[in-house]
Amino acid sequence: MKKIRMSFFLIVMFTVILLSFPIQAQSPQTFTNASVHDPSVIEVDGEYYVFGSHLALAKSSDLKNWTQLEDRVHPNNSLFEDVTEDLSEALEWAQTDTLWAPDVIQLEDGRY
Repeated sequence: MKKIRMSFFLIVMFTVILLSFPIQAQSPQTFTNASVHDPSVIEVDGEYYVFGSHLALAKSSDLKNWTQLEDRVHPNNSLFEDVTEDLSEALEWAQTDTLWAPDVIQLEDGRY
């Protein structure tokens, strides 16, 4: 019986000690979103780049806060000199004015 009382006493004391420490609320996480459908992600020198449909592009250094770099197919999209001209044959063949579900890899010559 003494062992049970002692165990109960120790549990109560341990609980009191734990409850005496202040509980600090964690500050809520904030994120900066980017809109990229059908994402393909690659990491280059500590930066993450996500490529998506419609030639969308965003980058992040922490995978939480993103900077939108591109958002659609247009002649001045920074991924191509002029995507509408460079890929005109493919866009005409597909009977579309946009691109879908890309993938990104690094080639042996360093280009992506």
